[in-house]
Amino acid sequence: MSFTKLLIILSILLFGLSLSLVVFKVTYNNQTKDIKTKNQQILDQYSNNIKTENDAYKLTVAGLHQLDVNLPDLALISLKQATVANPSYRDGWLALGSAQFDTANFNNALISFQTAAKLDPIFPETYRLLQITYNKLGQNDASKLAQTKYELLAK
Repeated sequence: MSFTKLLIILSILLFGLSLSLVVFKVTYNNQTKDIKTKNQQILDQYSNNIKTENDAYKLTVAGLHQLDVNLPDLALISLKQATVANPSYRDGWLALGSAQFDTANFNNALISFQTAAKLDPIFPETYRLLQITYNKLGQNDASKLAQTKYELLAK
């Protein structure tokens, strides 16, 4: 086989391989977009379905279960709805803050834990969660203060 024919065959093979990679990448990107769109549609539908639920305890239990089975997006929807259904439900705020913390949304977790502390200023666990969150945010003085409150209330 001549050198020229070999070069032509190698060129055709490389072109075919390159074309295959392009087709694969386009297909993969389209499938990924489709999955993200479907997931968002499911989340939106779930969010719309639970808007009428007004039992904060039930929503909190559902959200904690969703966290346990690694569905943090659904858990956040359930737990946010729990705080809407009953803004005075301390455990709803603590569960929401925990879900926010677990999804690395530390600033919102802090707000949720602070809300729980305002609702029930003598519940020790709230201050332990505040201490961890302040520490994660690099707010060392606030972390130490929350740790002290936790230790005093936990006795």
